[in-house]
Parts: sequence; structure tokens; C-alpha cells
Amino acid sequence: YKKARSELKKRSTDTLRLQKKVGRKGVVGRNADLQKALQEVNERKAILEEAEKKALRAALIEERSRYCVFVTFLKPVV
Repeated sequence: YKKARSELKKRSTDTLRLQKKVGRKGVVGRNADLQKALQEVNERKAILEEAEKKALRAALIEERSRYCVFVTFLKPVV
């Protein structure tokens, strides 16, 4: 998760720098590089979101199982 987040941050800053370059100079050859960089950033963002979803799902399952064990142990007392 941390690795994916740092990669996304790095790619985003590189893409932003490339956008500024293309906007300033208006170079046609750089436009293809910019599109490729934007696509890569979007892919990395999707990977990061998927990792976050998996981690959240695992945390919720763990919490639910702990609660169920607690209720199971509490049942004979009540």
C-alpha cells in the first residue's frame, strides 16, 4: 500500500511537470508522452484504490470475527 501510494505520488508530480512543459512550449512530441503519463497515473490510482479496498475489507472481516467471538463467549454468561 505504501509503495503504491509513493509510486502514484511520484508519477503525479512527473506528469504535472510534463504538463507544465507541454503547456509552456506547446511541443507536439511531448503530447504523446503526456498522454502516456496520464494513463499510467490513472492505472496507478486504480491499483491503489484496489489495495485500499482489500485492506479495508480485511480489517472489517477481522473486526466482525472478533465481535462474533466476544458474543459467543458472552452468551453463556447472559
